[in-house]
Amino acid sequence: MINFLKEIADVANLPLEEANRVVAVTMLSNRAVMINNYKKILTYNDSHVVLKVVDDELVVDGKDIAIKQLTKQDIYLVGDIARVYFAKEVKKYEDA
Repeated sequence: MINFLKEIADVANLPLEEANRVVAVTMLSNRAVMINNYKKILTYNDSHVVLKVVDDELVVDGKDIAIKQLTKQDIYLVGDIARVYFAKEVKKYEDA
């Protein structure tokens, strides 16, 4: 992970400490999303994932979402990804 952050810092011309605050989101079509540098999983079910990232929350909505790979800083989600967006605060998700 430190090499990835160093690359971000170099490309963005940022100090390495500032790169630690960068969240990288990589999508592979609508079938997978990799989030680098998340802080905490706030909500997780098969259609809605909310992650704490630096000063915001990152929301992933879709169908059949599953965690394919998980480390302390990275999460790889697969499924039918409908949308990914940042929010200041996500209301508690409730099944209808």
